[in-house]
Amino acid sequence: MGTIRNYLALGVSLSLFGCGGELATPVAEVKSQDSGVPDRVQYSSVPAPASVGVKKDPNVIVVDSENDTNWTEKDGSWDFGDGGGDHAGTTLWAYQGNGESRFRWRPKLPNAGRYRVSVWYGGDPNGDHASDAPFTVHYDGGKQTHKLDQTRDSGGWRVLGSYRFRVGTAGYVELTNAANGNVIADAVRFEREVIIVDSEDDVNRTERDGSWASGEGGGDYAETTLWASQGTGESRFRWRPKLLKAGRYRVSVWYGGDPNGDHASDAPFTVHYNGGKQVHKLDQT
Repeated sequence: MGTIRNYLALGVSLSLFGCGGELATPVAEVKSQDSGVPDRVQYSSVPAPASVGVKKDPNVIVVDSENDTNWTEKDGSWDFGDGGGDHAGTTLWAYQGNGESRFRWRPKLPNAGRYRVSVWYGGDPNGDHASDAPFTVHYDGGKQTHKLDQTRDSGGWRVLGSYRFRVGTAGYVELTNAANGNVIADAVRFEREVIIVDSEDDVNRTERDGSWASGEGGGDYAETTLWASQGTGESRFRWRPKLLKAGRYRVSVWYGGDPNGDHASDAPFTVHYNGGKQVHKLDQT
């Protein structure tokens, strides 16, 4: 009985490109040529580490200016406020100045890699907010400043861009009051560019033909999995993510053990990518 204790990287990099205004959707498929056990597939922007942590969703970290004091730093004077539409109900703000008031959102990132950085802030009820609030992303290898119009709310999460960060607290986002009006420090979100599709939990991103039953092999992702009896290919399972952007992805799979000694040693996983497909026969014993 051989349990795969982490992602088994398929060793391929995929080029996935847009089609007709929509991103072409890649598919990872397993067929029941032998008794097969699909569990989950991970699509990671290249490069990506092999494992994912266990604290809630380790790929999405939200740092709120008021609620996450362990992950924030400030200089100068910041006051509480309520602009309407604030993240978690309230926010912090500073008077217009020359940069003497600074606020930093500094998360403790569990993995190195590329993260999509977004900000959230509420409205401008008094008409005194800056139209050029300077948010600077400090990432691995550099920094980039975005001047945002805070005379209107962010409309939910406003994306600043995608940046590479190191593990830990080296990366951060900083806002200063060197602007043409008062500035708002509310919340910043860091989303690691990884998509996980689980065979049982993500029914909107999976497809199946034939007969698949729930099972437990030990070491399964999210504790359970699906399996199909040996056949001639009539049972098929597809993991079909909705990717947020075109690019190169590392595709990895996870599956548990073989408690009954009847799993395939050549389970055929086929990756369908832009321009072709590739079959990987994996030992699920």
